[in-house]
Amino acid sequence: MSLYEKMEMDMATAIQSYAALLGIEVSVLTGGLSISSMMQAGSAAIKMAAMLVSDEGSRAGRKAQLIRHLVAAALQDIEIQKSEARESSQVELWYRTKYTNEQLYGWMEKSEALYDMDFPGYYMRHIRSLLTSIPAVVAPYSGVNATLTLLQHRYSVSSSPSNAAEYEPATPENEESFRTDRIPTKSIAVSSGVQDAGYMALDGGPCLRAAANQSIQNMTRSSQAEGRDTGFSAMWDLKNDFANE
Repeated sequence: MSLYEKMEMDMATAIQSYAALLGIEVSVLTGGLSISSMMQAGSAAIKMAAMLVSDEGSRAGRKAQLIRHLVAAALQDIEIQKSEARESSQVELWYRTKYTNEQLYGWMEKSEALYDMDFPGYYMRHIRSLLTSIPAVVAPYSGVNATLTLLQHRYSVSSSPSNAAEYEPATPENEESFRTDRIPTKSIAVSSGVQDAGYMALDGGPCLRAAANQSIQNMTRSSQAEGRDTGFSAMWDLKNDFANE
């Protein structure tokens, strides 16, 4: 070994010894693995935050869509109600302009004389039921319905009259023997084609019966001229009075 080679080897050995004393090694680690792990953790946190924001956005979108559907349904109901109101007003206006009260409604007045023709001597008369017969052609399982309103009810409440003058309601001396009810009473009448004679209560006896018969005779004699032109009205119980006809 030459002198120069020995000197170079000694210097290399000395450098290694001095470097170990100063804390400097030949291989130096820069910490790249730790840095990459930190960057991956940061990216995972950012991804989680993005997922939370996306979920909140989805919920907000569904809520907005539900509100939009509810608003659309409410607006549709409002439009339907407006349309029904317009149609009802148009139908009401059409009925008011097309028909008169005489065409839409009918008024009937029945006096006690009609009852006295069949049942003289009764008082406190009340109609228990009323069935109407309407001539019409209807489909199966259907009927013709009408609303009947009792506008006024005037009836005898006394059994003391002994003659026709005391029995007739038009005379002022027996005004207290009659009562007038003006409270409207409504009920539904369904036509079934069956006639009903009604119901009369509290028989007044022979005296009241004679007064009723005399009143009917007086009414018939006083209205002969009217009867020749317009005819008379009478109520008959076909089932009982004309059972053999």
